[in-house]
This record gives sequence, C-alpha cells and structure tokens, in this order.
Amino acid sequence: KKKHRGKHKTCQDDAKITKVDDRILLGLFDGHGPVGERASRTCSFLFDTVLKEHPKFEESPIEAMVETIAKLHRKISTAKDFVTDWSGTTTTLVTINNSDKKIYV
Repeated sequence: KKKHRGKHKTCQDDAKITKVDDRILLGLFDGHGPVGERASRTCSFLFDTVLKEHPKFEESPIEAMVETIAKLHRKISTAKDFVTDWSGTTTTLVTINNSDKKIYV
C-alpha cells in the first residue's frame, strides 16, 4: 500500500446556484493544478453573468452554456493575476427552466 506523503491537498472546487427569472442556474467547478482554486473560483464568480448575457440564453440554453464555458476558458487562460499553464478547472453547468419543466446540462 502506498501512503499519502507531503501536504494535505486543499479543496480546489467551487459551486454557485443563481435564480434568473424562471430559471435556476447551477455551476460546478473542479479546480486542479497549482492555481486550480483560483481558476474554479473565478469561473464560479463569472459564470451566471456570462451565461445570462449570452444572446441565445432564452432560446438555446445548451448553445449558450457551451459558449459560456468557452468564454470562461478564455478568461482564465488570459488572466493577468495568475498563470494557468498547469492549472484549470473542469466545468459542469445546469439550467433548470421552471416554465417548461426542462433541465439542460
């Protein structure tokens, strides 16, 4: 059996739930690497604003979420206050539309 050696790992994950009109937006961010916590925190902070400002947020939630993830990736990749060469975050976005009872992932 291998024993865990070295520092205890810090949780680098983040999440956010926001209500926008009749929709609930959920974002889950799994940070990894030396600055994974900053990457996941930045994406968690920005995702709902970026998503609800997307021109197709109402009519095409899947397209809006895919393009939001791409925009968040560009934002953290060009961040001035931390380097993401060896860090980042995986992202899962969910939109629950209460008016039509649909869930988009």
